[in-house]
Amino acid sequence: MVILVILITSIITLGRDIFSQVKKFEEIRQVETESNRLASENHILKEKQKNENSEFSLEKQVRDKLSYKKEGDTLYVVELHNKDEKRLADREENWKEWYELFFR
Repeated sequence: MVILVILITSIITLGRDIFSQVKKFEEIRQVETESNRLASENHILKEKQKNENSEFSLEKQVRDKLSYKKEGDTLYVVELHNKDEKRLADREENWKEWYELFFR
């Protein structure tokens, strides 16, 4: 009887240890997957940073954001308020079309 109790206790303890090891291996696998994903994302971000720090990209940003131009370039300025007036006129026409569709 004592041997049977010792055997059952040993089996339960061994089962717990095996279950604990399986959980640890699963956790290690998840951490490795996350690490690989982050390494891939890091590589992509480094490439993006390298492209954005290129001379062409910096020049494009300066031209777009600060309206700088090179010698010999022609700079065009577009007034936005004219576009807004046109959009407002288009909205009125659109409204009239809907009105005519439903009420005539």
